[in-house]
Amino acid sequence: MNENSTGAAWEALRDRLKTRQARIVEAIRDYPPPITACDAQFDHLLEQRDGISRELKRLEQARQEGGGTGNDIAAFITSSNWIEGDAVLLPAHTATATAKRIET
Repeated sequence: MNENSTGAAWEALRDRLKTRQARIVEAIRDYPPPITACDAQFDHLLEQRDGISRELKRLEQARQEGGGTGNDIAAFITSSNWIEGDAVLLPAHTATATAKRIET
C-alpha cells in the first residue's frame, strides 16, 4: 500500500468517525430537555459523544505513530468499537486478512 492510498484510507476512516460523531451531536442537540441524571437514553448519547471523540484522538495518534501500511489500518479497524464494515476501505489482500482476524 503506497503512502497516498494509506493516507486516503486514514482520511476515509476519519470521515466515517466524524459523520457518526455529527449524528450523535445532532441527536443530543435535538433531544428534548432531560431531567438531569434521570434520562438513560440522553446519558447514553453523551457517553457515545465522548467515546467517539476519544476514538478520533486514537485514530490521529495511530496515524502519526506509524500508520504507513495497510496492516496498521487493519489493526486500527479491528481494535475499534466504533468502526463497522470498513474493510472495504482497504486493498483486497489487507481486507481479507482483517476479515480473518475478525472471524477468530
